[in-house]
Amino acid sequence: MHKEWVLVTSDGPQLRDSLVAVRALAQAGYRPAIAVSCGFSLAGASRYCLRRIDIPHHEDPGYVPAIQEELTRLPYLTVLPASEVALLALGVSVP
Repeated sequence: MHKEWVLVTSDGPQLRDSLVAVRALAQAGYRPAIAVSCGFSLAGASRYCLRRIDIPHHEDPGYVPAIQEELTRLPYLTVLPASEVALLALGVSVP
């Protein structure tokens, strides 16, 4: 069993990508946490989600600092942006 934490972003209340990611990570032995910027999140309500963090909306200047701050709280293996808007907000180039 892996036991490493993975931080997944959730940028919309009904987006299923983050829910699928949380379920798959948990079934593979990881500890999924979800960073929620939209209030309610299917992934955040999932029994597979072990930690939920409320962060500002991806267009808010506090989005990236909130993700960075959370990464200092636990020994996260990685961040998994579950949407294109999260990728862009985190500065990842999207072709």
